[in-house]
Amino acid sequence: MDSTLPALLERAVSIHGPSPLIVFDDGSAMSYAEAASLSRDIAGRLQASGVGRGDRVVSVSAASAEAALVFWASMSTGAIFIPLDSAIPPEKLGRILKRTAPKALFMAPDYPDKAALAGFNTVSYRTDGEGADGIKGFSEWLQEGGGELELEEVSPADDAVVLFTSGTSGEPKGVVLSHGALCASGKLMADAYRWGPEDRLLSTGDFHTMSGLRNSCVAAMHAGASFIIAPHAERSNAVSAAALMERLGATILCTVPAFLAQFTRFAEKVPKGFAKGLRHAMCTGTSLPTAAEEAIERLYGVPVLNYYGLTETSGICIGVLPGMEKEYRGTIGVPLGSTMIKIDAQGLAESGELLIKTDNLMSRYYGEPDGGEAVTEGWYRTKDLCRIRPDGSIELIGRIDDAFKDQRGELVHPTEIEKALEGCSRVLEAAVCGFDNEDGRPGTAAFIVLKEKGCDERAIAHELRHEALRALGPRRTPALFRFVDALPRGTNGKILRRRLREELA
Repeated sequence: MDSTLPALLERAVSIHGPSPLIVFDDGSAMSYAEAASLSRDIAGRLQASGVGRGDRVVSVSAASAEAALVFWASMSTGAIFIPLDSAIPPEKLGRILKRTAPKALFMAPDYPDKAALAGFNTVSYRTDGEGADGIKGFSEWLQEGGGELELEEVSPADDAVVLFTSGTSGEPKGVVLSHGALCASGKLMADAYRWGPEDRLLSTGDFHTMSGLRNSCVAAMHAGASFIIAPHAERSNAVSAAALMERLGATILCTVPAFLAQFTRFAEKVPKGFAKGLRHAMCTGTSLPTAAEEAIERLYGVPVLNYYGLTETSGICIGVLPGMEKEYRGTIGVPLGSTMIKIDAQGLAESGELLIKTDNLMSRYYGEPDGGEAVTEGWYRTKDLCRIRPDGSIELIGRIDDAFKDQRGELVHPTEIEKALEGCSRVLEAAVCGFDNEDGRPGTAAFIVLKEKGCDERAIAHELRHEALRALGPRRTPALFRFVDALPRGTNGKILRRRLREELA
């Protein structure tokens, strides 16, 4: 097995050199050999700019061919690649840049606040000349040339990337992943889901997310597959994404539950030809409602394979394998690869916190010596509550941090209520949070996205309350129902419950 990223690139080019690696939205493609040649040129230019082993290279951009090439080039120089969201607020960007002190900074050409870039060696991903405000454009920078590339000898234990978590509950942490962990995670994805050279992947996640970076830039290379690069707007809308997949022959879709929900909500507008070549849709980030999974299969004939992973575990470590989607319906599947699991019940009868041990565990948090309180004797504490079914599959119940107390002082886990509400025929998505009434008594609020707009919300709220009482009893039934067009989510697809609570303030 290739256990470093430069070794993986070299092997992939030797086997798949003339085959397409990057497919663009106009149907053109860049081969494995072409991508390797360009990444070597970029690596030589990075070295000429003073970038060497252990230095940081920051990329603030949506998924793009240039960002992928900079990633592979950084690996060849022994540098550490740090991808950031192109929509990151300037103040947060400034704090991360101060912490990481990058030797090179690559920036989306449309980033709104150039003041945050002052004092850094910045290059715009703009390819047609000079970037804004005098910042060098990518082609201009590359044409300045460099010396002959001196490949750095890297080991599987060497740092490869730092991925900053979404920071929904505070300042984001930088998760440091090694070459070995990232390579092994990519191979696990490609092998477990039987990707091959005939596959063409569309990922809705950008490179600052674990699945966006690993699936496109690592797992595809293990399989000899290709991945599609298209503007974010085209990838983030089900209608346009379906047309894109049909036009380019996508065989695998990697996304999150909120995106899949669009395919059911706007089914009448979605061109169904996209599903003809699609082998499966892969879904991660948060719990996948059973109703949504069944609806995708019914409408489009495409199986949905749910999988689970965290940035700290290099992504995938639990999953539903091909052919098992009906058997493990409503779960995140079974442990994969080197993963071991156990439950810390702490007095709970049937459930507890999910603990994971894997060979692909993060090296540490950036700026910290280790995983701190998150890792105990090699076990990573996920803060996810789950139960293990008799068949060994794992069902997520909720997040420890999301739990709140009812009027009797008992803990309430939102996922239990959300699953009951999403079982109602009119509901597309539901999110639940706790709040305090004006008299200080705790209450439960449900935010509902309906499958159809223009319905009688008062009547539906009455119907939902009746269904919740029947399924959950009076203490778990929400006191308040609000109907919204969309639920607030982070880039990883998880619901931002803090935003929900702010709506009630």
